[in-house]
Amino acid sequence: MTLLEDNLHFDFEERIRSILEITPLNIISNNLEIDFHIDGVSLYIASHVQLYSMIRIANIHQSKPEFVGIWKRFSKSTNATELLKLFVDDVLKMKNNNGIIFNEKKLIFDLRCFIADAAQAFVLGHQSHKSRIPCSKC
Repeated sequence: MTLLEDNLHFDFEERIRSILEITPLNIISNNLEIDFHIDGVSLYIASHVQLYSMIRIANIHQSKPEFVGIWKRFSKSTNATELLKLFVDDVLKMKNNNGIIFNEKKLIFDLRCFIADAAQAFVLGHQSHKSRIPCSKC
C-alpha cells in the first residue's frame, strides 16, 4: 500500500492474492483474466473521498472485486497518467515476472478488459462531448 498526499494505492499483486486466497483451489485457472474498472464513485453522498480502479478476476465465477486505488480530493484528478501510474507500474512488474506464484503454482494473467464508461474520455485525454475533439463515442 502506498500513500501519496491524497491518493491511496494498493499493490496489484497483493489484491490478486487476496482474491485467490478466498477462492477454492480447484477453480483457479493457470491463466487469470483480469478486468480493470476505473469509474470513480463517492464513498457517500457529498463525500470528497472517491473510490476508483477496481479489479476482479473474470474467469473465477463470482470473484469479489478489489479496490487498487482510493483518492481524496474536492474534484477528480485532471491527469490520467498521474492517477494510473502506480497501477501501470505494478501490472508491468507482474508481467515482467511472468505472473505470480500462488500455492506453489505459476499463474500468468491477461488484462481482459478495461472498463471506463464515464472515465473513457478522461483516460484517453479527450475533451467533453461538445468540444471540437470529443470522445471516441461522439
